[in-house]
Amino acid sequence: MIMFAICTGLFSLLITIMQNEPSEYYLHLGQFTGNLVDAFKLSMGDFEVIGRVQDNEEHFILFWLIWTVIVLIMSIIFLNFIIAEASESYNRVTELLEEVV
Repeated sequence: MIMFAICTGLFSLLITIMQNEPSEYYLHLGQFTGNLVDAFKLSMGDFEVIGRVQDNEEHFILFWLIWTVIVLIMSIIFLNFIIAEASESYNRVTELLEEVV
């Protein structure tokens, strides 16, 4: 989870750098915190941030490169976490089952 949090923070900094103007969705949170929420949403599969950041044609290739990296890395980390938790739950249930039988 620490690696996931670090990657989310770093990717939110990248979104902050590439964004032309602060998002109107997160006026009360601040630009960095709003982009932190956006990076977390990107890791969950919500790609709504694309329309807000991609307006600048100078950053077009850079944006899609960073977007691909964000989606791949965050998905791999998050899915690894889910698999580890499922495996741990399976092991606990198996141990309890062995105690009962």
